[in-house]
Amino acid sequence: MTTVELNQVSKHYGPIHAVDRISLRVETGEYATILGPSGSGKTTMLSLIAGIAAPTAGSILIGGRDVTWLPAAQRNVGLVFQSYALFPHMTVFDNVAFPMRVRRTRQVELRHRVDEALALVRLEAFAGRKPHQLSGGQQQRVALARAVVFKPDILLLDEPLGALDRKLREEVRGEIHQLQRRLGITTIMVTHDQDEALSLSDRIVVLHGGRVQQIDTPINAYHRPNSRFVADFLGLANFLEGSLERSGGDCAIRLASGEAVPCAAPAADVAGRVCGVLRPEDIHQWRCARHARRPDRRSRLLRRDGSLCDRARERPAHRGACAGLALAFPGGGRGPSRLGARPDLDPATGERRGVTGASRLALFQGASIGETAVSP
Repeated sequence: MTTVELNQVSKHYGPIHAVDRISLRVETGEYATILGPSGSGKTTMLSLIAGIAAPTAGSILIGGRDVTWLPAAQRNVGLVFQSYALFPHMTVFDNVAFPMRVRRTRQVELRHRVDEALALVRLEAFAGRKPHQLSGGQQQRVALARAVVFKPDILLLDEPLGALDRKLREEVRGEIHQLQRRLGITTIMVTHDQDEALSLSDRIVVLHGGRVQQIDTPINAYHRPNSRFVADFLGLANFLEGSLERSGGDCAIRLASGEAVPCAAPAADVAGRVCGVLRPEDIHQWRCARHARRPDRRSRLLRRDGSLCDRARERPAHRGACAGLALAFPGGGRGPSRLGARPDLDPATGERRGVTGASRLALFQGASIGETAVSP
């Protein structure tokens, strides 16, 4: 049973607070991702857990054992560096075998462990090659094999997929997830890639300025952000600012344009100014019949009552499985939308096109108010 606990951990470099009073508990077998922009403290936080850096304050526990001041060699932690950190003079086999030799593992077991680790990352045929004879993606997989070959208590990943091309990144992403589930190893990954965090993680830790902004499941962090920063950082977002109005059991956001956007009652008891975030994939696009053949491709984005968004003048940008569209909102302002690449009906008829799912409007006012539904 290997948990990871950080209790009010800080790391200061002079006046700079790289990590500021962070508390976190990662459960046994959990896949947690530390997500944030450059300079948010992600890598520093990983270095503190690995023992590469010492905290200024706070304590770190791995498996219930206080390792705050233990050197990295005594923590039994597997670490995959973003820069690979492979030995250039060693073969792939010897690179992967290195932590086993440091532990003075018997030769028969060493060979079995290394062969098993190379098979996990599909590099059995490259065991005799040197790092310079491998692609960047293959080098990263060697680093991953080296990190798990000695069966560490926890696995730390620093941007593990950053050097891979898109197709291979998706393949290796699935392999990492399967490997983590098969080994049942507690894993903490650092990344700035939202897709990686959302697809791989059991929980996401969003950092900004060395402080935790939100700790939540991927679904909740995406659909129930507790601040504008989290909403904006996790994917594309349209922000609707206004005043929250209540009438009986109904609620609405009154925009600066005077238009009211209906929403369900928020979970918290709030009033006054609020901000709603509407994800692009939750917007419904309709084509107006009279503009169906116009080259500017005017569109309206409608709720049941025909309000919310005005129109889009640009041609949709084709992005494979979806199309991007810039929208004009009432009272000014623009926002992004993703629409299904295959329309439900022929656009020339002026009928419905590219409905991508139930519309949602998440509200927040300082703290999270939760998710509220918008009538499609």
